[in-house]
Amino acid sequence: MSIKAFPIAIAASVAAVITAHAADLPSRKGAPVAPAAYSSLPYNWTGPYIGLGGGYDRTQGSATAGLGGRKNTRSRGAFGGYAGYNVQLGPIVYGLEANAALLSSGSKSNALAGAAKVRERYDGSVRARAGYAIDRWLVYGTGGFAFRDQQITAPGLTARSKTQTGWIAGAGVERALTDNLVARLEYTHADYGKTKGLVPAGLGRGKSTDDRVMAGLSYKFGM
Repeated sequence: MSIKAFPIAIAASVAAVITAHAADLPSRKGAPVAPAAYSSLPYNWTGPYIGLGGGYDRTQGSATAGLGGRKNTRSRGAFGGYAGYNVQLGPIVYGLEANAALLSSGSKSNALAGAAKVRERYDGSVRARAGYAIDRWLVYGTGGFAFRDQQITAPGLTARSKTQTGWIAGAGVERALTDNLVARLEYTHADYGKTKGLVPAGLGRGKSTDDRVMAGLSYKFGM
């Protein structure tokens, strides 16, 4: 080997040793990370939603004139749907919601004036909502306008229906199970005031209130 070629041979040997050593070192690349079940970012409640629900309903009514204050109570199931839109500003969530429900006949003690019978077939409401969000939990209050259809039957009288209106208020809690599925539990109280439509003509005025506990599951659009 010539003197000129000697430095080149040494450099080539050193490069080969370094390459072999680097190949033996353990990899610093970590194990693959499994994808999260849902986004790790703070949950955003803003957006439209639609859902279905069901629960327990209890209506209390009374004839307040001409019948000695006779009362009636009806317990039944309620099944329906709801839709609305939320806007989140910091931890505060504002919203507007509409809902409607069909009412089963259920168990009843509803003999107003002895023979007259009362039954509500469906109801609904349009309500404002305001709540406090803690990531995927939302606690809220709600209130607004309520309506329902009531049917009255009595011997010698043709069955008739009347749409009643009143106010409704309540509270609830929601939990975002995923980015789009939201479960809820809600209590509401509705008051339809005093109206002649609650009892057959000539039998006096009536008053009615409604208490309900509903569970529901909704789909929230977007994230």
